[in-house]
Amino acid sequence: MPPTASSAAGWGRRVVRIAIDCGGSKGRIMVDLAGRRLAEEVSGSHNPSEIGLDAAAEKLRFLVDSTLGCEGGLPASCSARVAVAGAGKHGVKAGLRSALKSTLGRHFSKVRVEIASDVGAVVDIFLGDTDGIALIAGTGSVCVGVGHKGKRRLVRQVGGEGGYLDAGGGFVIGTEVLRVMMQTAAGCRAPGEIENLVRKQLGMQPGIAASLFKGGSRGAVAGLVPLALEAYERGDKDVRAIVKGAVTDLVGMVEEARKRAGLASAVPVVATGGLFRSPVIERLFRRRLKRALPGVRLRIVRDMLPHLLPRRPGPS
Repeated sequence: MPPTASSAAGWGRRVVRIAIDCGGSKGRIMVDLAGRRLAEEVSGSHNPSEIGLDAAAEKLRFLVDSTLGCEGGLPASCSARVAVAGAGKHGVKAGLRSALKSTLGRHFSKVRVEIASDVGAVVDIFLGDTDGIALIAGTGSVCVGVGHKGKRRLVRQVGGEGGYLDAGGGFVIGTEVLRVMMQTAAGCRAPGEIENLVRKQLGMQPGIAASLFKGGSRGAVAGLVPLALEAYERGDKDVRAIVKGAVTDLVGMVEEARKRAGLASAVPVVATGGLFRSPVIERLFRRRLKRALPGVRLRIVRDMLPHLLPRRPGPS
């Protein structure tokens, strides 16, 4: 529970740090309350390019209020850093910042808010003024190559188009898994491990499951990825081909971003997103990236949320 007005004396003038990470399948928040941390997760797309600015702003408000409760006027300052997939445009960032600042203002006396796109936050936190590549692979995917000429930062983007076009992302993997299950239902493929897992864990026949997911949201389709990865490890050859193909696409995005940004092969690469929480994806990606770019220096960040907590909090 957050502190109430009656417990405010113990807070003094401490600055509350807040990190928010929103993507195509869920939104997550972490609140550092003088060393004690609260965390909350809300499913569903929070991407403004998919659901619209107003809906994304409302989801941010809900995420904050459901975590902090309804207490207002806390005698503390708040510093928040927010990463939102699809928030690369200035108008979108400004709209989200305004909505979030207003919401936080109901809980804190002074508020400071920074908002960036998901990949922009990765670049700022892990690359800074260094040339390098940032890759995000979650429900969708995006990769940027970052170079510098003097004080100018040059960014070249690959992917991140949203919708159904992001190569190597969880939605693409889930869609391919649906295709395989529909082939099985039509008698064009012998049942494999993916069908066994769908029966066991979803409690339905693969053909029915495929029909249900086919009309679902991107997040629902991407939600099939854990089953696909388990089927991969159990040796389902068709699913293994899907997963390997997705990883090949991700490596290809890194190579293309490097070329577009004019970077050397021995370049730092930071990879993050939901897919990289999987040991299977990480292992395949490391192996194939090293083969494609032998001198690359890879850092995989399994969870961005703690890194988003502001390091230099302060009201403004």
